[in-house]
Amino acid sequence: MKSSLLLSGFLLSCFICSGMEQPGAKTICGTNVTYKASSVRFAGNALTMNLWKTGNEIVFTKQQIRLGGTNLLINGKIATRKNFSVENDGQVCYTFDNTPETTETYSLQKDGGIEYSIVSTAKRAQINFGFISEYFFGSAIIIDGKRFEIAQHKSEEKFYNEFWNSSANNIIFFPDSPEKQFEIIPYAGTRVKLIYSAGKYGLSIQLSGSGNSASGCVIVPGKKLPGKGKKTEAAGKYLTRVGSYDFWNEDRLRLPDLHEKNLLRNNSFEQGMTSLYFHHYTSGGFYSENLWNAKPYQISGDQAFHGKYSLRIESDSPSRCIRSAIATHPVILTPGEYVFSLYAKSTIAGEQTLIVNQPDLPPGANIFSRKTWKEYRFSLTKEWKRFSFPVHITGVQPQIFVLSATSASHAFCYVDAMQLERGKTLSAYVPASVEGRLVTDAPGNFLEYGKAANAFLELTSAPETEGSVKVTVRDFFGSVKLEKEYPFQTDSSGKGNVSLPLDHFPRGIFVIENNYRLKNGSSRYEFLRFSVMSFLENKHRHKNLFSNAYIDPYGNFQNYREVLERYRKIGIGSRSGIASNDALTNLEGLKFGVDPVSSWVTRVKAGSIRRGENAQVTLNIPENIVWYGVPSKKNHENILAEITLPCNTPEAFQQYSQGAEKLAAASPWIQAWSNLGEAEGCIPDFAHSDYASNQNFQNYVDFEVAVAQGLKRGNPKAMIGTSATSCLRKDRIENLDKFLTLVGKRFHYDCFFIHTYREAPEYPDLDSDFQQLFEMLARHGYIKEPVICSEGMHWKPYKMKNLIFPDWIATPWGPFSYDMGDQERLASAWRARHWLIGLKHQDRIKVMNSSTNFWGFEMDPDLTPFATQKISNTLGRILGNATFKEEVKLSKKVRCYLFEDEKSRPVAVVWSCDPEIDKGLKEAPELLLHKLPSLTMFDLMEKDSVWAGGELKLKLSPYPVFLRGNPGSTEKILDVLKHAELRIKDELSATTSFCVVSPSEGTFITVNGNLNEFKAEWNINGKISTVVLPPGETEKIKVKLPVQLSTEKISFEDFSIPVRQILPYPASFTLCETFYGVLAKHIKSPVRIDGSLDEWKGIPRIPVSSRMAGPYWISKGLMPSAANFSADMQIAWDKTHLYVAVEVRDDRFVVNKLPLCEGWKNDSLQIYLDTFCDARAKKATVMDDNDYSYGFYFEKGNTAPKPWLHHVPDMQLTGGTMAVKKNTVSPYVKTAWKKTDNGYIYEIAFSAQGIRPFKLEAGKALGFGLMLNDQDGMSVMPASHLILGGPDNPNRSPQSWPLVLLVE
Repeated sequence: MKSSLLLSGFLLSCFICSGMEQPGAKTICGTNVTYKASSVRFAGNALTMNLWKTGNEIVFTKQQIRLGGTNLLINGKIATRKNFSVENDGQVCYTFDNTPETTETYSLQKDGGIEYSIVSTAKRAQINFGFISEYFFGSAIIIDGKRFEIAQHKSEEKFYNEFWNSSANNIIFFPDSPEKQFEIIPYAGTRVKLIYSAGKYGLSIQLSGSGNSASGCVIVPGKKLPGKGKKTEAAGKYLTRVGSYDFWNEDRLRLPDLHEKNLLRNNSFEQGMTSLYFHHYTSGGFYSENLWNAKPYQISGDQAFHGKYSLRIESDSPSRCIRSAIATHPVILTPGEYVFSLYAKSTIAGEQTLIVNQPDLPPGANIFSRKTWKEYRFSLTKEWKRFSFPVHITGVQPQIFVLSATSASHAFCYVDAMQLERGKTLSAYVPASVEGRLVTDAPGNFLEYGKAANAFLELTSAPETEGSVKVTVRDFFGSVKLEKEYPFQTDSSGKGNVSLPLDHFPRGIFVIENNYRLKNGSSRYEFLRFSVMSFLENKHRHKNLFSNAYIDPYGNFQNYREVLERYRKIGIGSRSGIASNDALTNLEGLKFGVDPVSSWVTRVKAGSIRRGENAQVTLNIPENIVWYGVPSKKNHENILAEITLPCNTPEAFQQYSQGAEKLAAASPWIQAWSNLGEAEGCIPDFAHSDYASNQNFQNYVDFEVAVAQGLKRGNPKAMIGTSATSCLRKDRIENLDKFLTLVGKRFHYDCFFIHTYREAPEYPDLDSDFQQLFEMLARHGYIKEPVICSEGMHWKPYKMKNLIFPDWIATPWGPFSYDMGDQERLASAWRARHWLIGLKHQDRIKVMNSSTNFWGFEMDPDLTPFATQKISNTLGRILGNATFKEEVKLSKKVRCYLFEDEKSRPVAVVWSCDPEIDKGLKEAPELLLHKLPSLTMFDLMEKDSVWAGGELKLKLSPYPVFLRGNPGSTEKILDVLKHAELRIKDELSATTSFCVVSPSEGTFITVNGNLNEFKAEWNINGKISTVVLPPGETEKIKVKLPVQLSTEKISFEDFSIPVRQILPYPASFTLCETFYGVLAKHIKSPVRIDGSLDEWKGIPRIPVSSRMAGPYWISKGLMPSAANFSADMQIAWDKTHLYVAVEVRDDRFVVNKLPLCEGWKNDSLQIYLDTFCDARAKKATVMDDNDYSYGFYFEKGNTAPKPWLHHVPDMQLTGGTMAVKKNTVSPYVKTAWKKTDNGYIYEIAFSAQGIRPFKLEAGKALGFGLMLNDQDGMSVMPASHLILGGPDNPNRSPQSWPLVLLVE
């Protein structure tokens, strides 16, 4: 009786309801609490507690798997929760129906713990934690140091174990799994029972107290994980959150101090060029030697309105070509009114104009659109004069200001005392209370290793100011290398110096944090940077592998020569994807050992009809793609040839071929030519065989051959390559395969251009993609031809949901802070790992562009480095002349490459490439190396340490570590690596992935990527299957689905496979799969999209039945009925479209006047697509770079909803630069809508281009979420929602989207 009573209580406590969000969230020591109208969520690293009005549940934070919940027994009876309230201090308080004398509370403690307390006047009060046993199989629980193993049992087994019945101080769950570990700390004197018995909720903890006293516990919801723990210092004294953007929580990044009146850093230029930026979108001028020589933007000590320095801007007649622009670093502002001001003067009165641009760039805005710009022009005199303008901010967004000057003749102007202040009223200029400029012997504080720095802080404050500065220096990994407090006093001019001991620092990138305290009680902090490197000379053999940017964003900056000199020192040996093929910039690069490797030929003319049945595209060859920035072109675009496809005129192809010939002949310094950039993305109806007709694809191939032949005639010494792919993936390889088949013997390409964009180098796996590419090329006779990766990587230095997007166009602001966050470190590691794959394939891959365009290389005009600058330097110095020897396959998620350098020294490079470890979600594995000879170890920043020899336990991480042995020890090191032991906790030694292969079957694909044999027993429906996999082998294990998928209903699949691992070490695991699924039927004739369901009669209807209440119904304590709102869905496909019809029964159709992007608040439909069908495997709670989120919304006067795109895949997976953009209406989706007697009908056709990269083929599966919103006019928010499949809100749970399998 008691068991069934407890079980029913747990099930009741896990009842789920959902409501709309209410503002309110905070994070303390890694635990986040979020308050909503009808729920509260406490989320730690391992455990999350979800509290609702009448119940709760406990889930794994990462996987979002429900573990169980809690209930109360008051005097032996289950207490029924009535409601909760949230107090002013954030405490959650429950009251009860049947036990009014009892109060239950939850609150977040200062150490991140969740205090759970019961106060009751009853004689007996008992807290029960009930957990689902199977999730604890093979783990342990430790109570006050005593360990209890939770053995696996069969579901029909009957047993009862009382492991503990006494008081206890501490209960630890999953002690061997840091990423899962959580604790319960009972109140003193509480009696604790730990029971393990039969049944689903067979694992329970009972906490008993006596009447008239509080009983309870503190739940510690997660262990501080490696890589996270060192960053959990309180961020309270730093600005880390602006609006909803929590940079500390997302990225462990601290923003600049903005607590003073003036929000601009270095506003009087006392810190030199700090916090200024040659903005890659806005600052570029001409590709002009005059610009490089004049350097029109300089810090001047000759004139100053305030302090000692000002910004001097030189201007001249347009013919001199020195005009460019400079920008401030962004300030992240909240909505409101602001005023920008500055003081300026000129050497010539009335002839020089200062221009200040204020780009209005909310997240996702297009900086190339002049609509985003507000321009202010100020005529200058010889006297200092203040200028100002209002700034209106409507959303939380970074804001920059762009300065330039113009004049008809030579002039200088001076800018000083800039200010950005809150409010509508201009007030007196106020500088920073104190600020410091780092001064060393090296320009830009770019120190050469082993040389003296002679560093000091030049302080600026009010005259005769006393105070102290605590200086903390951290390295790339966040370790403190210097921490010391220094007193200071400024002189009568407001200046003071503090010497810093920066000599003898190891190699690396370092962040300086200055915390100032003034005698008057004010305080301020700031961040600065310096670097220490051993310089290269660009003479290493693999120098050209390391390329930094495409489109050439530096040649039209005043510091182009300084950039080239920096390239030489850090080992960037090539420029690729060059836009300007002129002699000036390319020959200048050669002086610094930077080769002009590749440029492209053809541009798509604006206005072309690129897609559809009547696709037509006009292509041309400009003499220079960026002709407008090349002075010799005199602002004239000279087109060498033009053609329109489809074209069947041999003469037109010949003329275009001659244009290509002229281009190559005129630019003999370009070493390799590619025709089009990402052709299959920008003109898919010609260049992508999946979308182009056979005739159009053949026409495109003929065009490519004509261009290649012309280029070869123009410069026989140049390498002629294919048009660059937008990414390297199976479908791109297949497309290139078909292309080469049609080219045949008409032309033999000298090289191949590939763009390598992806989430990270190993997911999806770039190495295996290259191997597949080489195998395909070999079938066409291309055995040795090099590959040029002219674009790729493009990883941003910051991470912030809804602010930082994958594509480069949507990141237009510049550096946020001189502090270093997690993403900057990880982006640096990814670049290293990417280039290491290139070094592995050094016989074929000759260039890999890291694409730091627009963000990620330099932080200011002094080229203060983002951490990426050290990567090419480290790799160039350690492996710049090395030969690849062998890969030692330790695991699919651990890479080990062995090289031998020019001194016959072996260099092993080892790193973890597990996505969860990259994201800091679990502990990295340990590599045990036996009998390792003496060697030198280097980290990613090239900090070295000597290993004397013996057994080495190497803790792996996302950051490659280098083990360099003594000359002649290559074979010995290789033998040690091949006998190494890799220890990965809490997961199978082999990797597994699950996919549905038919309506009745799924397959676990098991891959042994390890050095050792894998052996395990799989318990499939009671039948034991032994799997033995040698290293490198794969096996597919078929599993019958519990419920056969159908076209007529949505099925719920829920099963688990116990696995007993025998080798390489014994362990027990459970593989769990839970999902909803349905079949989509193939149809022979296209559906006419007209709002009628006549053509759908053969397609089964599927009820959309999961119901979620909105604020109106929640306030009533009710759930709307089917009579008020219900729906059915139909889904089908053919080779060109995915079709969806939804018939809704709704008593009212309500569309309020709203912006289209807010259409979800009206009666509306939302559809979500997971094109890789991988959200379930990733346990994704947010949409990723292969997902779509469509909203079908009405505007007043429209008869059909518009397909609004809330979320789109990475542009490289769809249309390249021509890909659909977020927050736009899709041109690839047809819609119709029709009113019925009792509701309405949606009819939708997604074209193949509207769901790319998903392919419409039988046997393919995608994640498919659907939600209907019902706006009954009772509140701003919808009254209720209908969801396909389970009850989870699809916006917050891509892992729960049902699987749709296409069948014939």
